[in-house]
Amino acid sequence: EAVQSIKKNITFDYTVQKKIPAMKPTFKLANLQVKAPAMEEIQRSLVETGKKNLDPVKIFNALDGLISGRGAEAVTSSIDLTSLDIPIDLSFDIEVKNGTKARLDWRNMNYDFLISDAKILSGSTGNIVNEGSRSVISIANTFSSKAMGRAVINMLKNREGRYRIAGTSIVKFPDEVKREPLSLSFDESGPFRLK
Repeated sequence: EAVQSIKKNITFDYTVQKKIPAMKPTFKLANLQVKAPAMEEIQRSLVETGKKNLDPVKIFNALDGLISGRGAEAVTSSIDLTSLDIPIDLSFDIEVKNGTKARLDWRNMNYDFLISDAKILSGSTGNIVNEGSRSVISIANTFSSKAMGRAVINMLKNREGRYRIAGTSIVKFPDEVKREPLSLSFDESGPFRLK
């Protein structure tokens, strides 16, 4: 009889409080630099691609002129750089700022980097400095002269262009917000100027 007198449904009033990670990141590309290859790299490429009859000094001067913004027209008309496989160094920083109070610690980044929709680089980096709500992700990679299509040549000639960077990153919030790191996808684009 005592059990039968207990209500079948009992209601409790309660409140749950939980911090939800807040993110409002903004991306900015900075310090983009392209470095001309060394003479040894050009000579090695000529041997490997079977183009031994080409003058490495002429190619070096042409690439140096193109990358520095001098003599771009002569390069595109006299040498087919896409038939060679010469490594060209590219480096830049991605500055990420969170527009909310939550501190974001970026741990690593896997990325694809495009210039005017032409894919130039793919890679990953862990070279990241986190300072409060700001993170600086440094990328240094190499692309082949085979990727020097019209978009890249125009970017070097005009000293500016449009970029797109897409990929994934591991981000850590403060422990009181979330203990486990999150994997986040990103796809950002915008204009840039060469140094």
